[in-house]
Amino acid sequence: MKYKALIFDMDGTAIPAIKDALPSTRITDSISKAQKVVSVSAATGRSLPMVQALLKKCNLKDPCILSGGTEIINPLNFNILWEVRLSKHQVTKIIEVCNPYPYEVFFSDEVKGLPARNKIQTGSERIVYVKDCKMDDAKKIQKDLMKMNDIAAHFAGSWTQGRVDIHITHISATKKHAVDQLIKILHVEKKEVLVVGDTSNDVPLFESAGFRVAMGNATDDLKQKADYIAPSVEEDGLAHVIETFILS
Repeated sequence: MKYKALIFDMDGTAIPAIKDALPSTRITDSISKAQKVVSVSAATGRSLPMVQALLKKCNLKDPCILSGGTEIINPLNFNILWEVRLSKHQVTKIIEVCNPYPYEVFFSDEVKGLPARNKIQTGSERIVYVKDCKMDDAKKIQKDLMKMNDIAAHFAGSWTQGRVDIHITHISATKKHAVDQLIKILHVEKKEVLVVGDTSNDVPLFESAGFRVAMGNATDDLKQKADYIAPSVEEDGLAHVIETFILS
């Protein structure tokens, strides 16, 4: 199959899931070579302030999916090409669910969080992040959030070992919905899209792609849905995928 678009996750895929990580030279070189052959986009749970430096480091030129699938931006000028937001009412309900817990909550483009009980809500948001949760608490939060049928809540890798983040978006703004929109922008078909991810919040990413690659360090549920298992992020698995399926 000749692919026309590559879409990859950032944390745990292009870079290790640790604070201030940067892509290796092999990764950036392979991305640069791939851009001469196919469209190359990132699809990350990170907001623009948290991913802007990485987009520049990877020298990405094609539209990218940010904030867990709630927006598509032009990485050259950071203009928003598409977005779906949570309503003020939805955000209020999310905060109510998170109130009993001590974890930091971030709205949209915030770079500093506060426990839910201390959050000041001002209106609608693209995404709500709940950071560094214990898994047992994360499952309880997710279960309560799922009682609202108009939102999505996915687990994502945390920078704190043994913990997990929760990405909360509108039900119509997961990575799946964003990829569906991105495919239209890029004028490609689903079967021509190759995606690479590592955690449960990449399951929606897999749903809109023709060929699905899970990293060697990926969660078991993602590996079960993959067409191919790549080497781990520490072994530059993304570069391996590019070299194997796009450049060779």
